[in-house]
Amino acid sequence: MGIRSKFEGYLIIAVLAASLSCAPPQTVATFAEAASGAITSGAPIFSDLYDSCVRRHQDAGPIVPVYSIGAENSASDPAGSVPPACRVFAGERDALIRMSAVLAAYFRAMQDLAEFGASSVAAPSAEAGVGASMAASLSTVQADSVSKLSGLVLELFTRRYQHERIATLLRTADPHVAVITRGLEKIVGTDYNSLLEEEERTLKRRYQRAGATTNGTAVVLLLDRAYSEDMRQLEQRRAFAATYVEALQQVRDGHGKLALNSAHLGSKQVGLALQPDISRLQGLAPQTAGISKGTHQ
Repeated sequence: MGIRSKFEGYLIIAVLAASLSCAPPQTVATFAEAASGAITSGAPIFSDLYDSCVRRHQDAGPIVPVYSIGAENSASDPAGSVPPACRVFAGERDALIRMSAVLAAYFRAMQDLAEFGASSVAAPSAEAGVGASMAASLSTVQADSVSKLSGLVLELFTRRYQHERIATLLRTADPHVAVITRGLEKIVGTDYNSLLEEEERTLKRRYQRAGATTNGTAVVLLLDRAYSEDMRQLEQRRAFAATYVEALQQVRDGHGKLALNSAHLGSKQVGLALQPDISRLQGLAPQTAGISKGTHQ
C-alpha cells in the first residue's frame, strides 16, 4: 500500500472516529425518556393532596346516605361542597403540577436534543416559577429553580441547541434538577404521607361510630368489607407515593452522574454507570400506573 493510500485510510478512520464521537449519546436519550415518564406520573399524587383533605373532612362529618350529599361530585369537583380548610390545597395542587411539568419538559427537551440534535419541546409558561411559589410547602430557592429550569427549556427551544452542547446544559441544569426533585420528594414522602395518616385516623373513627350503632350480622359484614376496601386504597396511595419518591431519587442520581461525566457522555463507562438508574426507572413505570381517587362511600 502506497503512502497516499495509507493516508487516505487513516483519514477515513479519523473521520469515522470524529463522527462517532459526535453521535447523539443514546444513553442520555434513554435516561431522559424514562425520567420524563416517571416525573409525569406524579400528577395524581398532587391532586390527591386536595382530595385527601376533602375525604378526611367528609369522614369526620355526620354519617348520612351518599345520595343526599351529591355523590355525583368527586372530591376534585370545584362545584361540590369544598371544606374551607381544603381550599389551600387546590392552589398547592396546581402549583405542584406546574412545577413537575417544567421538570418533565426539561427531560423531554433533553431527549430530543440527544436523539435529533435539537429540541421541539415547547417551553413551559414563563409564569411557571411564579406559579410554583404559590405552593406553601415550597421554598423560595425551589421556586427559583423551577423558573430557571423553565428558562433553560425556553433557551433549548428558541436557540436550537446542538447536541454537542448537552454537556453545558447538564452542568447548568443539575443544581436545579436536584433542588426540584428534593422539594417534590419532601412533599410526597413527608407532607402527603402525613395527610394520609390523618385521613386513616379519621376514617377509623368513622367506622367505630358506625359500628357502635350497628345491629345485625349482615350490616357488620358490609361494614367490614367497606373498611377493608378503604384501608386497601390508603395502602395503595402510600405505596404509590413511595414509588414516586424512589423515582425522584433515581432521576436526581442519574442526572448527577451525567453532569459529573458530561465531558465523556459517549463513553461506555458512562453508559454502564447510568444503566442501573435507567433500569430502575423503567422498572418503576408499571408501579406508577395510577392512584385511587374520590371520596369514601
